[in-house]
Parts: sequence; C-alpha cells; structure tokens
Amino acid sequence: MPIRSEYLDAETYGAALRHAGVSYAELSSTVYWGAGEDAAMMAAIWGSAAERDAEYAAGAKADAVRASAAKRQRRSREKARLRATHYLTAKHALTALEAIKLANLQCFTLNAHVVVSWSTVGIVRDHEVMKASKRLLELLRKWAVRRGIPRGWIWVLERGPVLGLHLHVQLHIPRAIRNAFRAWLDEAVETIAGRGLVVKAVDDKTGTVFARVENEFNTDYQWTFFRYLMKGIDPTAKALMNGKVRNLVDLWKLELEAQGNVSCPRFGYSRSIGATAVKTLGTAFVQYAGSLEPFTDDYFVAGKRAFVAKLW
Repeated sequence: MPIRSEYLDAETYGAALRHAGVSYAELSSTVYWGAGEDAAMMAAIWGSAAERDAEYAAGAKADAVRASAAKRQRRSREKARLRATHYLTAKHALTALEAIKLANLQCFTLNAHVVVSWSTVGIVRDHEVMKASKRLLELLRKWAVRRGIPRGWIWVLERGPVLGLHLHVQLHIPRAIRNAFRAWLDEAVETIAGRGLVVKAVDDKTGTVFARVENEFNTDYQWTFFRYLMKGIDPTAKALMNGKVRNLVDLWKLELEAQGNVSCPRFGYSRSIGATAVKTLGTAFVQYAGSLEPFTDDYFVAGKRAFVAKLW
C-alpha cells in the first residue's frame, strides 16, 4: 500500500490509494492527511483517523458482543445437558393425577390422546421440540376458546428409539367435534413445522400426528391413558397415602418403559386444571385430594352433582 510520506500532498496520495485499489477499511488508523485544503478534502473522502478509530472500535465491540453471546449459548447448552432428566418424578405424577381430578370436578374428562412426532418434520433438538410444543399448546388454547370447550390438558415429552423426542397430550375434546379437531390439529402442526406432514394409517403412531378421542362421559379411558403416560416414571417414586409411604409403580400397577434423557421440561399442564382451579373449587377439591387412587369416577360424579346443584 502507498505510504503517505512518499507523497507531497494529500490529493496525490489519495489518487495513489485509489489507483492501488485500496479500500477504506484497509487504511491505517494513523494516516495523516496534512492541514491544507486538499487534506480536508481527502479526509472527507477517506475519513479522518479519529473517524476510522471510532469505526474500528465499534466493529471490535460488535465482535465482542457476538463472541459473548456465542459463549452464553454454549454455556446454556452445557447447563441443559447437565440438567437432563431421565424420568418423570413423583411430583410430576401426583400433579398429573391432581390435574385430572380438577378437570373431573369441573365436569369434564381428559378423554383424548394426541401424539406429535416432531422429528418427522425435521424438528429434532430438545429446545426446538420444546419451542414447537409450546406454540402448539398456545394455538390449542386459542382454538378451545373459540370453540367454547374446557381448556384442560396435561402433556409429557418422551424420547423413543425410532422417532426421538415426541409430545403426548391428554386433553378434553367432545367426541362430536373429533373430526374438526383432527383437521385443525394437522393444520396447526403443519404451520409450525413449515412443511407437509408424514401421514400414516389412523391407528399408526409413526406418522407426524396421532389423535384418538373417546367418549367424554366415561372416565375409563382417561385413567387408562394416565397410566400409559406414567410409564416413564422413576421406578423408586413414592408418595404418602393413609400414613404409609407407597411406591407409585406398585400402587398404580404401572408398566414401565424407559423414555430417555430430556434436556428441557418433560411434563406440564394447563392453568385451568392447576392452582387456579384449586382456589375456585375450594372445599370440593379438598374433599377428594387425599386419595392416590386414580381408577375411579368419584371426581367426575362429584363434578356433575355440583353442576346439577348449580342449575337448581
């Protein structure tokens, strides 16, 4: 690159720089143009040393910010790896049980089962699956509001040997609108994925979406599916019942099946069957909260009885 000291004035030096194909970014921040009119003109064309110093400093700061962000992302991924869970816990299981009780006491059952295999549409990493699942549940909430049906569900993430991390949702869907629900569900998952779904036979769970809706006035299916969802529970999970510590696997006669490591939340529920509902139901919930026995319709019967009492 031409050297300033070899030229008599700034204009000649600037012309030499242009002839040599030197870019503004390649100029040294120490270039001195001089003090004359030509110098002022060349400083306007090429930039002063102070301006270049400021720009270089801004670029260095931006590089540092990007490097810091990348470092935080690496640290976050490492923390997530270390936080990976291997099982559903006793707390997860008892919360799921409580959520179904709360749904029943509000006079509806969790009679439907949805499975979304995100890997079939290219969504495979844990945080990506979690993000897609959250978006689906938010769309589900809005759809239920429009339809005027209860917004109650529990969900579990499982990692299988074939389809990887996938979403299970147990929820309430009136059987009369099951076809409309399935059409909406397919469209919602396709929108989130941004691509077409893998479609299989109705009873085949290896496609992108599986959905089953049973009679909403019968509690048998919800408890059958509850036991199925609990298959990934910690084998040592225990809870207190009637003053005795009981193993939940034995108590509920669960058939265990390992569901892999998950580096994001693996269980959740909607607010309508959570703490908000406990406050709303009050003593009605407390009356039935003590039992760990899930295979009963007591809660649903009580909910219907309370509903009829309100009508009168």
